[in-house]
Amino acid sequence: MSSSQSNPSPALAQPGPHGLPMRFVVRHAGRGFKLCGEDAKAPLHHIAKHRAWFSKHEQLTLYTSGHKKDKSPPLITIKKGVLGSAPVGGKNSKIHIPNFESYNIELHTSNQQPVVEMKYEGRKGLAKDKYAFTLVCANGRRETFRWYEADRLNCPEVRAIYKRDSPIVKTGMPKDPKKKRIGRMVAGSYLVRVTDGAPHCPGDPTALLGWDEKGREIVASYARGGSGWIGGTKMFFQFWGSGATGQFGQDFTRVAAASGAALWREQIAEEKAAAQRRNQNMNRNMNR
Repeated sequence: MSSSQSNPSPALAQPGPHGLPMRFVVRHAGRGFKLCGEDAKAPLHHIAKHRAWFSKHEQLTLYTSGHKKDKSPPLITIKKGVLGSAPVGGKNSKIHIPNFESYNIELHTSNQQPVVEMKYEGRKGLAKDKYAFTLVCANGRRETFRWYEADRLNCPEVRAIYKRDSPIVKTGMPKDPKKKRIGRMVAGSYLVRVTDGAPHCPGDPTALLGWDEKGREIVASYARGGSGWIGGTKMFFQFWGSGATGQFGQDFTRVAAASGAALWREQIAEEKAAAQRRNQNMNRNMNR
């Protein structure tokens, strides 16, 4: 019996938006991945990864079926490319360069917005990447959402979903207000609704899950799982608040899931590249 069946996770069985669980996991499946709920043997979607010639960036495609062999229609494709421009020296700078770090998101079945651009907006603090996208949602409004790389010690919306057996957590539940100085570091990111006029936290955002430090609504988050090459959970993902109710529509649900997966893969690639550079520098120093 598989671990997913012998150790059921109530959180992974919690219904979520538009056919997805409120929390799901991503696992290896051949040369790609599978998006799973409670039962890893019954994946919900297959995720294929590709790399174009002469490109260092990965392209991900989410398919309708959970199995590659079904050759089902694609739902969404996300890849990096030259999209627009980015300011140099601050957002008000008059100097712009091509933005190689932004993502192009193609919605294959959308009637609203077939292509969405997720713009790279630089870093928060010393090493916190930010990405934002604007989407026409089911309510007819153009909503803007921004991914923030999480503090690895002090982001409860990431830390609380890190394991299969982690309990169900939802927006409005109390969180530990104490800042951690030591402990297990959990990598991940969280998606914030930053539309002008969006609802803010009705109480103290430092005391309630589902809100960032500015009182803005967190609508999704992911945590990186194991780093092994074979098997195991590679990513945990959860919808929060309005993201979990499905009120933004199916397009948002798919864009949130696919963009989270793409950023998870990008973080891994960047860490591998950084490790290779360190090894090369060490080898050069030893050979002097």
